[in-house]
Amino acid sequence: MFSTFCTTTLAAIATGPAHWKPRLLCAALALTAASFAAPTLGHATPINYTVSGTTDLAGDTETITGSFTFDTSNSTESNVTITLTGAAPFAGTYTRIAPFNTTLNSLIEAQSTTAVLGILFVDFLNVSPDNIAELEYQPTPGGIPTFDRSPTGSATFAVPEPASLPLLAMGLAGLGMVRRTRRG
Repeated sequence: MFSTFCTTTLAAIATGPAHWKPRLLCAALALTAASFAAPTLGHATPINYTVSGTTDLAGDTETITGSFTFDTSNSTESNVTITLTGAAPFAGTYTRIAPFNTTLNSLIEAQSTTAVLGILFVDFLNVSPDNIAELEYQPTPGGIPTFDRSPTGSATFAVPEPASLPLLAMGLAGLGMVRRTRRG
């Protein structure tokens, strides 16, 4: 679709009225810049995620927030920080900083001093958004686990903000070109 738009736009620039050319050129440049700056479904690994949602553990509603890094090439999670905000004993921050090889491409685990938290996602961790399928709270050592098999929320790609800078630069360059062509 994008290549069809570019082909049509370039043809219009070449054959259209002179007053269209700067506007169409700016549109083509802006869309080209946006296509490079926008996140895609295919990411190089490792992938940085942010996660948010809610869960119901033993009748207590907890808010889930956090972030993690997942390397799909070897099923390794790292830099995991998940915070549950709500009632004790579930509320707290769960972390796993060092790389850890998981058995599933759809599971992350983190721990606090008193429990391990596992979040299972619907899909393998290479898509965004990826909905949370299940959350498990496991008190340590050897406590009885608490499950939520219908939490809400998802993990999404953490898109770096500097990607907007090239888009802004292309827009300003396009405006400069329009102004220059109008002057003479």
